[in-house]
Amino acid sequence: MRFTKEFKEKIKGDRKKFALSELFGVSHSTFTRWLNLKNSDKLTTIDRIKILSEITGLSQDNIFEDDNN
Repeated sequence: MRFTKEFKEKIKGDRKKFALSELFGVSHSTFTRWLNLKNSDKLTTIDRIKILSEITGLSQDNIFEDDNN
């Protein structure tokens, strides 16, 4: 699964990325690296998807898209 353009737009800028990295207990650079991976298994766990949804206001379907699209 990869991130949608809508999700990427919602977390644009360092403020949200720093907040998310703190919530996930990782450094900002680690979180940014996860975002740049084609498939980031680190962000597809249920608890992390819930956090991503809460911060962005997007549902899981609006955060991720199939790699086949």
